[in-house]
Amino acid sequence: MVRLIERTVSWEGYVRLAFDEIRLAGVSEPQVTRKMCAALADLKSVAPPDRQEPLDRQLRLLNAAVRRAHDDEEDVLAALTPDTEGIGSGVDVTAAPPPRSARGRY
Repeated sequence: MVRLIERTVSWEGYVRLAFDEIRLAGVSEPQVTRKMCAALADLKSVAPPDRQEPLDRQLRLLNAAVRRAHDDEEDVLAALTPDTEGIGSGVDVTAAPPPRSARGRY
């Protein structure tokens, strides 16, 4: 008789593998932290309640690390603004598009 034992990675393990090293290496780079915030927010929007805690943990760790890396509160807020592009296209620097009725007038 042969027995197969297969190790599997838990959800928490996948989240740690996906984010721990990037967070540790990129915490001083706002482009990295913005993308991480956006990715975690996106995952939280679709993850069931029993999978939220590892994502919340990453957000807590990211928040604390960014606060240690930046002295100025405005820099901290900019670095923690979710932005899928990472380049400053988040709500902290972009304006809402003009209403449809105003488009094409310029």
